[in-house]
Amino acid sequence: SNVLVDEVNGRYYLDMAINIRKEDSNLYYKLAKLDLSIENYEDASINLEKAISLDPENGNYYRTLGAIHFELENYEEGIENTRYAYKLNENDVLALNNAAIFYVNVDRDVYRAYDNITSAFEDMPLSVSEENKEIIIGNYNKIKSLYESGDEDYTDMDLKLIY
Repeated sequence: SNVLVDEVNGRYYLDMAINIRKEDSNLYYKLAKLDLSIENYEDASINLEKAISLDPENGNYYRTLGAIHFELENYEEGIENTRYAYKLNENDVLALNNAAIFYVNVDRDVYRAYDNITSAFEDMPLSVSEENKEIIIGNYNKIKSLYESGDEDYTDMDLKLIY
């Protein structure tokens, strides 16, 4: 398939670039995103750890690593990384989105989830991609509905993380 060809080609060129610029954290981040495109969470995690070691103040790396930990059901590491991403950038609505998912799915705290997703929804900057806007709006509507219903059934929420 084209995705596999793109993934192989992308990996080839990123590996070449990394050989030339070993200290470029963004190249490891791009490699991690490539790993995520084929759901290779383990390698994505390794590449993000390398990116963080080179640039420990980049919140995007922590947010993405947090989302991977959620996928792998390492919930405590997931929320720690997500909170740290938000600490580094309090305008990170993507981190708020991911934290909301943690609060509803893991902590079963719909109030805290609603607070986080409402902030993400209301503070969404124009720079957020259309795809991520749709995800945040979809998650907001689902969590808001749960919050307003007072329902205790959190199954089948189908909330989406953002990497």
